[in-house]
Amino acid sequence: MSTPRARQAGLRYLTAGTKLDLEGRYGLALHVQASWASNGDNDAEVATTASLKAAGSWEW
Repeated sequence: MSTPRARQAGLRYLTAGTKLDLEGRYGLALHVQASWASNGDNDAEVATTASLKAAGSWEW
């Protein structure tokens, strides 16, 4: 619970997030990250990023 004193002290912003990293059998790396931020008012921001990278050499 946020109090006016906490807001004045700069403790106004609350952030939370989660991060998931997986590396597959063929050198594929999946990275997923989600975050949530709120400034205590009715404003909120949600961000999600995902990336897939391939490492190593491929032979056909």
